[in-house]
Amino acid sequence: MRLLLLAVLALLLAAPAATLAQDGATGPTGPVNPLPPAASTTSCAADETQTAATVAGRIDANGGETRVQFEYGTTTSYGLLSPVQVFPATTRDTEVRARLERLTPSTTYHFRIVATNDAGVTRGVDKTFRTTSPPARPGVGSDPAADVTLDAATLQARVDPNRQATSYLFEYGTNTRYGTRTPAADAGAGDAAVRVSARIAGLRPNTTYNFRLRATNAIGTTTGGNRTFRTGKLPLILQATAAPTIVRYTRTLTITGTVTGTDNRGVPITLQRRNFPFDTDFRTFGVAQQTDSSGVVRFLVPPFTLASQFRLISPERGNLTSNVATVAVRASVTLRTRRLSGGRVRFFGAVTPGNAAGTVSVQRRTADGRYILVRRIRLRTAGGVARFSVTTLRRGATTTYRAATRLSVPSLVDGRSPVIRLTGRR
Repeated sequence: MRLLLLAVLALLLAAPAATLAQDGATGPTGPVNPLPPAASTTSCAADETQTAATVAGRIDANGGETRVQFEYGTTTSYGLLSPVQVFPATTRDTEVRARLERLTPSTTYHFRIVATNDAGVTRGVDKTFRTTSPPARPGVGSDPAADVTLDAATLQARVDPNRQATSYLFEYGTNTRYGTRTPAADAGAGDAAVRVSARIAGLRPNTTYNFRLRATNAIGTTTGGNRTFRTGKLPLILQATAAPTIVRYTRTLTITGTVTGTDNRGVPITLQRRNFPFDTDFRTFGVAQQTDSSGVVRFLVPPFTLASQFRLISPERGNLTSNVATVAVRASVTLRTRRLSGGRVRFFGAVTPGNAAGTVSVQRRTADGRYILVRRIRLRTAGGVARFSVTTLRRGATTTYRAATRLSVPSLVDGRSPVIRLTGRR
């Protein structure tokens, strides 16, 4: 009991001293019990490297000496602390920074600010940053080819330079040995994938091509996966050619069809024809044939009497149709002689086909190689044959003669006979 009374007495004696410490001789000096500090995590990390980063926050000491650290780690459990920084009680709205080191490359870290004074602890919100990756070869990704035509295509891919100056090119060819490259181009030095492309030309139609990307920086080269594309098919084109374009009567005509384009082998082709004056529709002539391995087909046309037009068609291939080939008929002329008395000679012959009409000139060759007119005779048609005959004096020396027509039939072309040599007098 005696001890309890002594304790109460001691408290009563100390009370005036506490009041004096609080009020002072000239007024208040500040609170004895400060508030917990105010703290906020104001920014994510800056100056990140593979193993370090700078973090930042803001504090208000709220009148008490404040100790500040940053918690950090790979999860929200943190586990690591930056060194303590001490701020006086007068600190107001101040930025705090800390350099975190010995971090792991290519890793996401969580961090927050922690401020402590005698009144308590305040923690900022959680934020994250990621350390950078060590230097690496480029990353690549392949994309399909675009804008593929008969002989060209645009090759596409993606390149991640991984923050190293990077160049790229495409390899391409008809097999996985490739064999052809595009010129090298710049992909930059960024830290994200960029799309790259190259236009190639001079390709073969209807052909499968392989391609891949190669990207190179100071660390090394990365090769992308193989991709393929197929160029477009050449459209079929049918061309008709007549040989000759002026055919002598009694001779056979050849019509050649040539199919170019993809799948030009085994194309069924039909020959069509129409005669002078070409005012009727084309009609099928002969039997259809198929193109050979080179896309070629040939038709033989027997002798005919009128100029004709020919074309080729392939109804099975979307009515593929050729150009029109016009063929004229040259009159066939024969010339014969018979010696008569008195130095005379009879020239006679025939002109076919039988629809020939007009005149025939008997011509003699001069010493300088020219042919001059001897006699001109009108053709006479009899029995379906146009004939001529004329008698004249011949020269004593050996002489060369021929017969040439001047026809009045639009569908026939003038013809000449083979030459005849007459020797001197017997």
